[in-house]
Amino acid sequence: MQVRQLLCNVMRMVGRDDAAELTEDETPTEEVTRMCTAMLLLLNAVVDEISRGYFPVTAKESLTSSNGKYSFSAFNKTPNRIVAVYAEGERVDWSYTPTYLECNYNAVEVEYEYTPDKFTLEDEFSYPDAIVSESLVAMGVAAEYLLVSGDISSAGMWEDRYRAELNRLIALRPVRGRVRMRRWV
Repeated sequence: MQVRQLLCNVMRMVGRDDAAELTEDETPTEEVTRMCTAMLLLLNAVVDEISRGYFPVTAKESLTSSNGKYSFSAFNKTPNRIVAVYAEGERVDWSYTPTYLECNYNAVEVEYEYTPDKFTLEDEFSYPDAIVSESLVAMGVAAEYLLVSGDISSAGMWEDRYRAELNRLIALRPVRGRVRMRRWV
């Protein structure tokens, strides 16, 4: 689905069928253009929230360096969290500064989480994790748009639906790591 179509669906969800029709016909007024711009910013914010907090997008990349310092600008995507660093097939210790990752090896493989690229109106909407659907993102954008617009009660309704769907999808995921042993006081 194209991002423009996704935003048209959001416009219908928030009761702006007129704006959705003008956006689909690609003859928007100035007001509708501002609405599209705002919704596009909110769409990118919702995708950022989902990728950082709920369904992270990971990548694995091999890098080389002569001094053991790997600049974050050398990565294909901008990392927002380093998961692990491997050298010679084994996990190794590492540290980082605001601009680079450092370890005692000249060739490493880095596993990291990143935020997907920002969308534009002409882009095709796709999230790297297939469990994240257009409807989930649309509910999040509708909640945020209504909140920004000042319709607090409708924003709360869409926020509840968005959070309920997020919780449902999280429950479908297998438990990560270990569950701590219960202790009695």
